[in-house]
Order: sequence, then structure tokens, then C-alpha cells
Amino acid sequence: VIGHRSGRRPAVRERRVTSRTPIEACGTAMLATGSPSAWRLGLGATLLVGSTHLVVSKCIRYRRASQERPTVVLVLGGDRERELTAAKLLGGHSQALEARGVSDDVRTLLRDGTVYVSSGHQDVEHVMHAQGVGDSRLTVDTAAVDTVTNYTTMVRYLRDRGCNHVLVMTSDYHLKRARLVGRIILGGLGIATSFVPIASSYPADSRRKRTETLPRCARDGARALLWLLTGVHLASFGRLVHPERFTQSQSKCE
Repeated sequence: VIGHRSGRRPAVRERRVTSRTPIEACGTAMLATGSPSAWRLGLGATLLVGSTHLVVSKCIRYRRASQERPTVVLVLGGDRERELTAAKLLGGHSQALEARGVSDDVRTLLRDGTVYVSSGHQDVEHVMHAQGVGDSRLTVDTAAVDTVTNYTTMVRYLRDRGCNHVLVMTSDYHLKRARLVGRIILGGLGIATSFVPIASSYPADSRRKRTETLPRCARDGARALLWLLTGVHLASFGRLVHPERFTQSQSKCE
């Protein structure tokens, strides 16, 4: 009656319909019932949908990144010969690149682009400077002790710069393991990788080439996946096998 006297119509509450993500829908369905079996089913469905969504989104981002051109160079140091050869190529000594048929875009990036070096050698910066790689384009990190930490220590630099595609330089004998670890760690973060192998002078029966075995690749691949999931790289266990890598004066990365 009051409503009619005042001339006002009773307020009607509108029902707002909002879109929900698949994860939210699974969570709502799980809360709608108190059955333990339904809770387990709903939790499992939520985890499955969430992980699938994460993997698919990472794959889409990686695919897009791989279609872009590399914007920075990452040198996986640790081997003296590798570091010196990389420094020469980055310093403008392009004869070796021309002989291999490297594209003009890659040659320009190596000569003028931003360079990140990950190595355990404390003097690697001096090696780069001696071959003409200036401070204006050079960033060096000497915290790495192996291939896995070659990548993990550089993630923050690449993220800060917003890199989507990285050109990685490493030795030819090291390429298989470096590619596997790089595509797990950087690829898992949506950063694409391309590789420039550096020719080494080590004979085929040398220790460095003989130790690049399938079990070693599998070990580092598992460690890379563990880091991607948990942030733990297990490099400290290397003290038992290579204690010299953890000393300030004799740090090396293979």
C-alpha cells in the first residue's frame, strides 16, 4: 500500500551472471556437496583442469616466442676454449660464422646485440673485454657450477629484460645436453631458444666428449624439470663429485 501511495514500484533485484573459468566451475561443484568421494573427485578435476590450462598456455606462449627473432645472446661458459671462441665471435671475428653459413640476422646479433655470460670462471669478463666485447652490451654472472645452473642463474636477467627468444652459444659436444636443459627451463617459462654450436678442438676420445652420455642428459633433464616445478636444482650435491667447482679460484662449469 505504501508503495502505491508513493507512486514507486517495488525494487527488483537483478541477478548478475558472471563468467567463470573452468577451475572456478570445478571448485563450485566441489563445494556444492559434502560427500568425501565428491570432494576427492572435484579436487582431482580441479588439479587436472588447472595443470592442463597451465601447460597449454605455456605451449602457446612458447610457440609465439619461437616465431620471433632472438633478441639477446646467452653464452654457456665454463669451458675455457668455449669462452674464448665465443668472445672472438662476439667481438666481431666473423670468419668462422661466414664459413658456417650463419644468417645475417644472427651475425648482426652476435656482433652488436646484448650478451649474457653464465660461467663459474671469475675472469670470464676479462676474456670478453680482451676480444672487444664492451661493458655496454655485456652482463656476466659467475654463480653457475654446471649446465643446469648456467640457465637458472640467468632467468632473472632474461625476465627483467622481457626476453622471448634467446640465442644460446655452447660447444658442439655440449649441445645436446644444453638444448635439453634449456628447452625445459627457459621453454617452461615461455622463452624460446635457438643455438649456435661452437666448434671444439677436443679429440673424439677426450674425457669431455666421452662424458656427454645419455644418462647424464637424463640426469640434468630431470634436475631442470625439478627446478621448474619446485625451484630446487640440486647443484649442491655436486660437491661430492666435483668439489673444486665450489671454490672461488677453481670454479668450472661443464
